This record gives sequence, C-alpha cells and structure tokens, in this order.
Amino acid sequence: RVYTRKELTTITQEVNKVIDAYTDIPSKWSGRVVTPPEGHSYCKLPSCDIGSIEESAPYIMLHESLHARSISRFPDLDYKTVWKIEEGTIELFAHQISRAQGIPIIESQYTEFIEALVGINNKVHIADNDLDFAKALFSQDVSSRLEWLETKINDIMSNGGTIGDWQDAMDLLSILEV
Repeated sequence: RVYTRKELTTITQEVNKVIDAYTDIPSKWSGRVVTPPEGHSYCKLPSCDIGSIEESAPYIMLHESLHARSISRFPDLDYKTVWKIEEGTIELFAHQISRAQGIPIIESQYTEFIEALVGINNKVHIADNDLDFAKALFSQDVSSRLEWLETKINDIMSNGGTIGDWQDAMDLLSILEV
C-alpha cells in the first residue's frame, strides 16, 4: 500500500509501542521517516531516521524500528561485520512479534538466517519457543550475539546433546557469520 510520510511516521510510532511490550531496550529512532538514499527502498539510517519509500507496510516499519533498538546502540560498529546476525535477529524477532500481534509478515531475503537461528534453538533448546528465543537473542549486544550463540551451542554436550547435534548447530551458526 502507498502511504504518506505522515502516515508512515504514525505507523512507526505505533509499532514502537508494540515493540515496547517485547523489550525494554530503548529506541534510538529520531522520530522521522524520510526518503531513503538512492538504491534503497527501506533502511535505518546512521542518523536513526528510518528511510522508506511510500509503498510500505507496518511490518517493514517494525523491522526498521527494531534496528533502531539494536545496531543503533553501537554507532561505531561496522554493520558489514555483523550484518548477517543483525538481519537474522531482527527478522526473526519481527516475525515473532508480527505473529503475536496479527501484523501481516512481508517475506524478505533473510529467510535463510531465520531458518538457521530457529534450527539452532531447536538443537540447543535456548528457549522453549521462537518468540522467547528471539527476545533472548535480541537482548544480546549485536557484537556478541554470535559468541553468545556459540557458548550456548558448546554447552549442548552438558545438556545431553550429541556430537552430531553440536556439529549441526555449529554448521547453522556458520551461516550467520560474515
């Protein structure tokens, strides 16, 4: 659907209220939805403005708003070094929040990352469900998410896992490494 900038701003304010129910990490969002840079349709800019073309959706604003609570907390971190775990975490959390809230999900190019994360949780049992797992992962600093997951995977053997489970989980983790 096509939205005005004012409508996109209102939608983003609303999704931020929804996100507040799932995390206590504050948003760094500037409060502005702007025209994205050339070559982008949607993005969270370094200024913490959210860039969006007029053809958008609440789900997209949710995804970008989650970035404003994640990677935006680390302005000196090079996105290129963590982009896979960042996008996978954000997309998994956005999917789970959307399912819980009845927000239509827009599929993205990050499906492989979501599947890897869900697969890790299924092997390692970090959380009882995907929403709780997404919350736990999102609460980790983006720069240490891979290390956090690796520690959880390495603990698998003390929790009755097999070497095969450990190897499967490590293979899934490698999908998220840059």
